[in-house]
Amino acid sequence: MYYFVFDMDETIAELYSVFYFIASLRLRETLKESSLRHKLIISDSFERQIQRAYRYFVKRILAEELSNKPLGILRPGIQDVMMELLHLKNKGIVKNVVIYSNNSHLQSLEFIRDLIHEYLGTDLIKDCIHWNHPMRGEEKIIGPGFSNKTWSVLKKIMIHGNCQVPAWIQRDQVHFFDDLEHKDLKRELQENYHLVTPYNFKASFERISAIYKECIIEAGVDVNQLLDFVIQLLMDKEDIVLIDMDDELESIVEMFHEKTRATVEINKTPPMWDSGVNRMMDVVEKVAKNERTKERIPDRESTKGGFSFRNRKRRRTRRKYHRRGSSQTNRKRQRTRRYL
Repeated sequence: MYYFVFDMDETIAELYSVFYFIASLRLRETLKESSLRHKLIISDSFERQIQRAYRYFVKRILAEELSNKPLGILRPGIQDVMMELLHLKNKGIVKNVVIYSNNSHLQSLEFIRDLIHEYLGTDLIKDCIHWNHPMRGEEKIIGPGFSNKTWSVLKKIMIHGNCQVPAWIQRDQVHFFDDLEHKDLKRELQENYHLVTPYNFKASFERISAIYKECIIEAGVDVNQLLDFVIQLLMDKEDIVLIDMDDELESIVEMFHEKTRATVEINKTPPMWDSGVNRMMDVVEKVAKNERTKERIPDRESTKGGFSFRNRKRRRTRRKYHRRGSSQTNRKRQRTRRYL
């Protein structure tokens, strides 16, 4: 039984462009972490409006990521990696998938989890471990941004957290992926520590803001209340806040824009699969092949209902050198969904 653990920022996603949109759509959670949590109250009716907008937002963002012009919040190809892991989970080869990040904003990790689950049509990621997880105290000794991720903490959280893995879990059962080198974890996991190239494409703020406004309007969110909470919870004292009383929603977006600069232009799309995703896929393939060898199960060959890892590898090689076409994208999506 194997466990796959992924770092988030610059490994499976780049959330710089979408942070404030996520925070404003998870206001109750944002309020819990604020010094104003005892002074502000979010009504149940308003919370339902926000939750509805969040669900719309997840669906619309995913639709863009699967289009011929993806946003690039998700690392291109990561959906395919997660689909393969779901297939191995259904076979009983992979037990849990975990996000283990030094990002302190839990809602950002959960947003990526929700995008992936929406794509798969089912749950896969069992736990999201952020910087402020209550069991990460010993990793905070040095300070945010400097502390290594450690095997002792990861193991403890996997045993006592949401995963509830057996206490006798072994290092060789865990595969970890990160764009940074965490010395303790690398020393303990050895060849199961997979260093991948960083993914730092910053998706277009303009495209994301257009989706956000559509979702707020469609969900019937009280924009006046939203504006009030955004100013109090997400803006700093030194921020200049300009409000257009004729278009409060646009005022909210402009506030986010002031704090989110240097994203790509609206017509720029992310790169195709890179060596980082290829590395992930190779590890998934190796795990599956080892299990088939143990069980003396022959390699899956290409069939009407799916494709073999061998064929998938050839397909991935083609993707690396050819530009995306609509027929190719649709064909890839059709094949992977058949695993469900």
